[in-house]
Amino acid sequence: MSYLEKNLKLLHEKQPALAALMGKEMDSGHIEIVTAASGLPSARVITSDGRQVILHDLKDPVAKAKEHAHRLDLSGNNGTVLLGFGLGYLAREIVTAMDEAHVLIICEADPALLRVALQQVDLEAVLKSKRVKLLVGKEIDLRVAIAGIAIKFLTSKISLMKFHPSFAVDPATYGSWEKKAKEATLTLKISANTILLAGREMAGNILANTPGIIRSPGVKNLFNRFTAIPAIVVGAGPSLEKNAALLREVNNKALIIAVDRSLGLLLPLGITPHIVPSIDYSSLNYREKYAPLHLEEKFCMVSSQTVYPKITQSFWGPQFSIHQGGKLSESLSYYWGDKGTVPAGLHVGHLAFCLARALGCNPIILTGMDLAFTGDKLHAQNIESSIDRTPGKRLSCEDIFGSAIKTDPAFMSFVAELEEEIRKTVVPCIDATEGGAKKAGTIVMRLKDALDEYCTDDHPEIRTILEEESFHREPVKDSELIRDFRSAETSSKKMKRSAKSTLALITKLKRMKKDGLEGTPAYSALSRKAEKMTIRIGEQGRIISLLENYNFANILFMGKEEIKGIDAIQNPFEKLDRQLERAETYYGKLIEALDPFISDLRELVKRLSLAQSARRHLAQSQKTWKDYLDCAQAMIACENHAEAEEALRTVLKLNPECNDAHYHLGTICYRQNRFKSAAAALNRAKTHSSHSRRADELLRECQRRSHLWEEKCEKMRQQFLITTPAGEGDERQKLLSAGNFYFQVKNYGRAKKEYEKVLDGNPTLSEAHYHLGHTFFALNDFEGGVAALTRALECCPDNPAIYRDLALIAMGRGLTGPAERFLLKALEIKPDDLELRELLGRLYFRGGFLEKATV
Repeated sequence: MSYLEKNLKLLHEKQPALAALMGKEMDSGHIEIVTAASGLPSARVITSDGRQVILHDLKDPVAKAKEHAHRLDLSGNNGTVLLGFGLGYLAREIVTAMDEAHVLIICEADPALLRVALQQVDLEAVLKSKRVKLLVGKEIDLRVAIAGIAIKFLTSKISLMKFHPSFAVDPATYGSWEKKAKEATLTLKISANTILLAGREMAGNILANTPGIIRSPGVKNLFNRFTAIPAIVVGAGPSLEKNAALLREVNNKALIIAVDRSLGLLLPLGITPHIVPSIDYSSLNYREKYAPLHLEEKFCMVSSQTVYPKITQSFWGPQFSIHQGGKLSESLSYYWGDKGTVPAGLHVGHLAFCLARALGCNPIILTGMDLAFTGDKLHAQNIESSIDRTPGKRLSCEDIFGSAIKTDPAFMSFVAELEEEIRKTVVPCIDATEGGAKKAGTIVMRLKDALDEYCTDDHPEIRTILEEESFHREPVKDSELIRDFRSAETSSKKMKRSAKSTLALITKLKRMKKDGLEGTPAYSALSRKAEKMTIRIGEQGRIISLLENYNFANILFMGKEEIKGIDAIQNPFEKLDRQLERAETYYGKLIEALDPFISDLRELVKRLSLAQSARRHLAQSQKTWKDYLDCAQAMIACENHAEAEEALRTVLKLNPECNDAHYHLGTICYRQNRFKSAAAALNRAKTHSSHSRRADELLRECQRRSHLWEEKCEKMRQQFLITTPAGEGDERQKLLSAGNFYFQVKNYGRAKKEYEKVLDGNPTLSEAHYHLGHTFFALNDFEGGVAALTRALECCPDNPAIYRDLALIAMGRGLTGPAERFLLKALEIKPDDLELRELLGRLYFRGGFLEKATV
């Protein structure tokens, strides 16, 4: 059997589609087999531009491959991405050397080269291994493959190995893969850190948010409801400062999706977005983003299920819920159905963009999405964060103008994630941030121009659709949910008792072993009892599944190679010692996970039961104002503010003088930062009420907060909306700003149109002719450039910069005489200019006029 037949058979067992491709004849005329000194085959590849690249060492390819593999970290649950295969020697040595749990992804751009490798080399070790994935062709999805390495154990380290001859053969493809691999590994690292840091907190948030999720319509009800309507995705980056005022004029000419942190700038300026996405899981984000706001205007929220509960509980507008991944959310979705999936990513701006796409918007316009430290700032003014991003953590990336800008690993991963989504988006994506990190796949524009071109028509249907869909409710199995989770609470308590009992048995076993009693009947009986307890706990599969994020430390612990290898230890005494240590750690961590889980389950069941009971009693009552008041008070107790407010307003329709209703309505509005509404209700509740003292305290606080908010709004409107009269120089700069922007981002065609537009109304503006001239040169239109600079000179004959530039152009074309005349004229105007003198000296030196050059 030939190498090809043997290799294809092995490949077919694991990757049949690739095996079928490799079984076909291919043009391999660009690949020449050469024999190394050791007698093994190497290869010479002729590149598309005619270069010749040797793929393997011509002395001993295997020895050199072993040398390279020896330097790699091939341990444990980690993974390696090998960029370039060649004839497979290095891949074969990596597979031979790597640990049992290690994973290898091999990327080869040239299918013909892989087929030649299958013909020439025995690749059984590579093709037989279940821990190897071969990706072939220039269109491979490397990000997905890398993500698969760390799906099970997010602490995995992923290393990148470059097969340098492949980079020499196809630098563009392999360079792109290297960038994608680095971005994907960075994203995984940040995701892993998030789960390790906050996995338990996020799981608790899901349970705390469950009553709200039940009441909220799914985001899928909004999918493709806004086709052909432009979306403006508003980030909170520093560049938002210069464009926030423009958003005041948008109204319903576009769907505004603003990340929640941007509200601190938008709302004081009177800009109310249509939708605000929220994914933040921590109380810090609530305190920074929502607590300082005054939220009288209604807009919609689209939130992940892991969002900090107080954010959703205190938000009074319509809320749409997103389907969440993970075992806990998947289990819960059985009770309320599929809410619809939108990729949330690691950054709320990512969710905002994907939401705009899912809603069918066209085009998608980004503004304030710097994703870098523009002006050395993290966010726009008035919405800065206390999150530590110290200079020591900063890196560098390319900005929209092609220059370097400061960033950090988190921002870099956000950009990479966003670029991947942009790549999959068919509608135009416009980056109108006017600063920040470059985002591949976007059209860079000024926000004003994007609004003028795409946001011209009114779309009153935007708010109508949002309002209508906010009343949609998917069927919910709430009774079954309450019953099942009450049972889960009981089972979790039993599991906790069993874990405690098992820990006690382990302690006794360790003590007996220390006393030399491990061979006694009593020791054996305790061992069997501990084993039964372990089996009993292991049978609680559903609870273990629900516990996933609560119990994440145990998942990581049990996934370690040294822990998994304990049962294979040959020495029975050492094995027993290690098994007892493992069990002690595992059950200790399990109890730590069960404590908050049981508490969260208990609170969830209590809130759901209270709300269900209140609804049932109201449905069976005479529906008097007292019945509605009782229902409202129950809903307040279980943090269901929306239903509580609805019931209270019904009370006030039936009994307008009900002070209790006014008070409770005031407290709800106060909790939701609706201070004007709260004050109106509390004013009514101050008199003839048992709540008068507390109502008076809250009223004073509402007045204080309202006053502070008005002061802030006035200050920000003065800063961002009221402009001072421009001087002559400022006015000229304003006229030229559009052309200058597009010139900077290298959109020379658009820059030319903008300068020409200025000249239509200002034909004698020298600066416009000057910039237009340089735009012509960038477009390789020499004659147009010279003509524009000449016209600039006619408009401003005393500008030495124009003569200098004309001289440089003449020098570049070898026109010594005109260059000399231009430089002499410039020096006549500005005789002490050292740059002009240096240029003239260089001109004379090149022309051989040494005496003139030294003057």
